[in-house]
Amino acid sequence: MGDDVMDVEVVASATAAAALKRPEDEEAAAASAAAAAAAAAATTTMEVDGRLPGEGRQPGEAMPSAERGWQVGSDDRARSIHERARRMVALFLREHRTEELIPENSRVVLLNSEVSLKAAFRALAENGIGGAPIWDSGAQHYLGMLTATDLIEVMQCIYSNGGDQAVTSELIMASLRRWKEISKSQHNSLAVADAEGSLFDACCSLRDNQIRRLPILCFKSNMVLHVMTH
Repeated sequence: MGDDVMDVEVVASATAAAALKRPEDEEAAAASAAAAAAAAAATTTMEVDGRLPGEGRQPGEAMPSAERGWQVGSDDRARSIHERARRMVALFLREHRTEELIPENSRVVLLNSEVSLKAAFRALAENGIGGAPIWDSGAQHYLGMLTATDLIEVMQCIYSNGGDQAVTSELIMASLRRWKEISKSQHNSLAVADAEGSLFDACCSLRDNQIRRLPILCFKSNMVLHVMTH
């Protein structure tokens, strides 16, 4: 790998993540799992005469009145179960913190903003990841994420210029800082999730920003502990 790849950092975040853990985490997680299992059992499909609705009935066999009533109200029941499930999921996400997603041996790849696009994409490929935060060491802040979307935009730029060799070479050797300045992507600013915030807020951030990767940030140390995906 070229010299410009030396600015790609691999950060071990296990220690920082462990420092945020609280003793009651395991008990809370176990209680939540038990509640979820009990609720799932309570919403199982209703049986009629020991059979599921429509199960085992021969052609021409009259439909039991109980089953007819089940079919009439099935849409309402489905909507009710769906709403109940949504509330349960939302409650579960609100009761758990984002840091609970962080593996014990979490490793985060940070890309220096002065690294070239070519070196940065190579670093993503060699680490087997689809995106990484870009760190501006001079300004001491994150510029955004480098993802497959950026790769597609680079290819579109090359295609729109007719594959001109000079333009292609200049583009792929441009720094990440320069690329983020000229990129058309609407996600050039970095959306993050607070490590001590709720999973519900993190999921809302993924939805509202229409992104697939969200760095989990320890606000106290300004360190990315993990990148959550969906």
